[in-house]
Amino acid sequence: MQKIIYALLIAGSLSGCFFNEITDSETVVLLEDVIYVSSNDIRLLGRLYSLEGTASDHGFEFSKDETFSAPEVVSLGEKKTVGLFFSEFNLLEEKTAYYYRAFVISGNNKFYSDIRSISTFEGSVNTVSSLYGESGDQIEIIGTNFTTEMSILFGETTAVVKSRLGGYKLKIEVPGHQTDYRVPVYANFDGRKVLVDTFEYKTGKWTKLSALPFGRMTNAAVRYNGNSASVYLGAFSPSEKNGDIYNYDFTANSWGAPTALADEEYFVEGAFYTPNGFFGAGATRIIEGFSGFIYTLTDRFGKLESDGTITDLGSTPVSGVKPLAFYVDQDLIVLGGLNSGEAIWRYADSEWSYLGQLPFAVNTTVPNTYYNGSIYLFNTEDNTVWMYDLSTLEFTKFTDLSMNVQSGASYFLSGKFLIFGLFPFQSAMYQLNLETGEVLIKNNFEGMASLSTDIQFTEGGDLYVIRGASSTESTEFWKYQPFTFKQ
Repeated sequence: MQKIIYALLIAGSLSGCFFNEITDSETVVLLEDVIYVSSNDIRLLGRLYSLEGTASDHGFEFSKDETFSAPEVVSLGEKKTVGLFFSEFNLLEEKTAYYYRAFVISGNNKFYSDIRSISTFEGSVNTVSSLYGESGDQIEIIGTNFTTEMSILFGETTAVVKSRLGGYKLKIEVPGHQTDYRVPVYANFDGRKVLVDTFEYKTGKWTKLSALPFGRMTNAAVRYNGNSASVYLGAFSPSEKNGDIYNYDFTANSWGAPTALADEEYFVEGAFYTPNGFFGAGATRIIEGFSGFIYTLTDRFGKLESDGTITDLGSTPVSGVKPLAFYVDQDLIVLGGLNSGEAIWRYADSEWSYLGQLPFAVNTTVPNTYYNGSIYLFNTEDNTVWMYDLSTLEFTKFTDLSMNVQSGASYFLSGKFLIFGLFPFQSAMYQLNLETGEVLIKNNFEGMASLSTDIQFTEGGDLYVIRGASSTESTEFWKYQPFTFKQ
């Protein structure tokens, strides 16, 4: 007579099992161990301890209820000898309790092991190898208890899975970009959608604009008037100063007819300037000598009004070419400049006051900006970025940069990001997060890297650059949209 004997497994090995006394005619099937369990995958060991004849089938059954009313069956087929058997089942649901047992069919009888219970785990994502890049890039998703059909979505677009490794790693291909350059990344665990992080697509669109109404102009100033930018001061050559104001209309995307400056005594180049029209210092003449540039400096100080007239404000203690200037809370802050030392000045209530010294030299050709109470300055000596807190008048190092910072760059503030690049003979553009210090690489400049940036102004988070070369009078006019796709 055949009968089923149920065994209790202790410590996951046969030596830990205790049985009733059995005879050679008894068929005994045991559960040995759970080798692995994840979100929807389980691997089991069973043992056919004794067998009368040949087993026509053996395997495991799974059920959500202890009665096994509608079990999932893993059939391993015929078994002629006693010993271990192994199976993997990957159709379970995550974070669900299951009952399971081993079985063997011998003759007309079906024998079972004891019944046990187990709960599957919930899948999760721990890390994403990169959250910045382009469509077609391959990135790795690392986590635990990934389901067999787990997928990754960028917004509403499902990424192509290139490979799966166990239940903890996916390699996926970044899908084509959508409307927004920042999209949420979701992990879809068989219908359970979990927000992982945000992916940012590499952006930066360059558009070449119409020809300029003037030849190559350097060391100019820029004032903003509503929906237009006014380019004034500067020079066409060492002997020819710019005596006109050129207005670019952002709405019409065109240059208006130039208007003349009122007084030739203000025909200077390399002056400091602010968006609301303050300007001063600079040089009445800049020529290149054998040992460098020779400057004929001026201390004139004035303000270009919105109607094109100039208000004379006397003289300024600032002495140099291309100092930085910021108009903050009705105070004018001026820093550094070429041939001017490293002084910091404030103009408030019609009076100039000295605030101290810079820790390194700065000028308008090196990236800088004002953001959230501080002035950010790039140091070309050690490729660092420093913060000058206007409330404490103290300098603090903000971050280290991996690229070589040089003079002659293009830069502008767009939201919380300082966009910079176009160093001499380079096409690279970068994005510095002024809250985190993170630097990302943008799409490259699409024009000639051999040209240099002569004039730049911004509108609505976009950059307008006028570029030229010393060997030619020709210039190029470009618009750069930092968060727009190329196509």
